[in-house]
Amino acid sequence: LSAPESGAVCIDSVAAGPRLLKVSYETVRRIWKRHDRYEETKARWGRQVAEKKEAARLAGARTTRALQRVEIDHFRLDIHVRVGKRFEVRRAWLTLAVDHYTGAILAWTLSFVAPSVETVLATLRVLVLPKTSPYKDDPDSKEFPGLLWESPFCGIPDVVVVDNGLELQSKGLREACARLGIILIFAPPRTPWYKGVVERKGGVLNVQLIHILKGSTLAGRTEGLDYDPKGDACISESDLRKLLYLYLGELNSIAPRRGKLGTPLERWNQSVRVWPIR
Repeated sequence: LSAPESGAVCIDSVAAGPRLLKVSYETVRRIWKRHDRYEETKARWGRQVAEKKEAARLAGARTTRALQRVEIDHFRLDIHVRVGKRFEVRRAWLTLAVDHYTGAILAWTLSFVAPSVETVLATLRVLVLPKTSPYKDDPDSKEFPGLLWESPFCGIPDVVVVDNGLELQSKGLREACARLGIILIFAPPRTPWYKGVVERKGGVLNVQLIHILKGSTLAGRTEGLDYDPKGDACISESDLRKLLYLYLGELNSIAPRRGKLGTPLERWNQSVRVWPIR
């Protein structure tokens, strides 16, 4: 047999060899995307090295224990509140710190000014320190025993994720996290899914609690209703704090999470038995 011309295919050699499937570029790309760099680093060098090398990616992807990653975000509550002795009507800001693995609300701060680095530092302080109920001597605690609930959630997290705002890019926040051994990560702009757990908590809070109170803005959906959110505002700052303490404290800790086994409190207790808090 003569040698095949250039560009021709030798039928005998093709028939003798294994049949190869034609693989597209998209197939190769999908296979490569399944490659998990975190698992590879963990298998080679151990969990601690993998977490440090992949901190940014891990922060937005997966956690395996409590305090491994904490998300902090600010929300302008959809309600008008009566504040001070003159009962001025103002909008409230809420800062939440949520544990990614357990879904527990570790700390929260209520204020009536735009959030800043001081708000994050105050929330971080509440997060780290042990907590006691501020309503032990309050007469409402007899009617609402949940006000006596003392949160077991405290400790120093490994990773803290905050907004990428200029007001948070401060030396004070970086130094505080460095002294506590916390990896501080700024979420990329316009990526709410990067802090998906805390974003959902804020949204659910508005729908389940805030929107059923008088003075709620109903997220701006008041057109056509005989309702004036500002004029109908009647809840005081102290009453709002008590409602938030009940909702964000005991109620959230015993509420099951969709797609997760156990409540935030159960997942926390199981985790800290294996991984003690620091």
